[in-house]
Amino acid sequence: MDTAGSTFTRDNYLLYCDRLAKKDSRLASIIEQYGYPAMWEREPDFEGLVTIILEQQVSLASARSVLKKLRKKTAAITPEIIFGMDDIVFQDCGFSRQKKRYVKNLAHEILNKGFSLIDLVRQPDEAVRKKLIAITGIGSWTCDVFLLLCLNRMDIFPATDLALVTSMKENRIVPQTATTVEIENRAGEFKPCRSILAMILWHAYIKKRGMVIP
Repeated sequence: MDTAGSTFTRDNYLLYCDRLAKKDSRLASIIEQYGYPAMWEREPDFEGLVTIILEQQVSLASARSVLKKLRKKTAAITPEIIFGMDDIVFQDCGFSRQKKRYVKNLAHEILNKGFSLIDLVRQPDEAVRKKLIAITGIGSWTCDVFLLLCLNRMDIFPATDLALVTSMKENRIVPQTATTVEIENRAGEFKPCRSILAMILWHAYIKKRGMVIP
């Protein structure tokens, strides 16, 4: 069955968690120890994608700090406001030069090239990837996280995500020496529910470290 574009919802999320727990006792142990993972969601809009860009290759705490400052500086995080913002405002919020360029470029694509994030909601996974990856500053990890958290797509696994890789190793889903290819292959055994696998593993990573995610 082709699951491209299939989504999980609040109505079926825990059922899928139970399904994966029955499939693998290590996932069952995570849920038994820490409870069910939260169903993290973000709106499939400009602010949602900007947030993911801010999270590229930095800690969640660091990204949240920048986002919080940005929200205080602006009436709303919209393409119009971001595209017209002075460099000094980006600097005050803690943007790197690269991240500033990425979010301004995204705003430009939306304002001047007719790119529509809302249109992605109705498109299959690979079509979403193709359109996002064509935008400067958006790579495979950003596409995966947008598909998973903003569009709630069912079968997404960001195999290069450091927290996921660490959690897979800590919970003995893969050996400590596992390569990215080996991680992808192991995650593939959980198709077509790899997004739920990611949620459970993120949950374990967060709980083990006592992190609080708003």
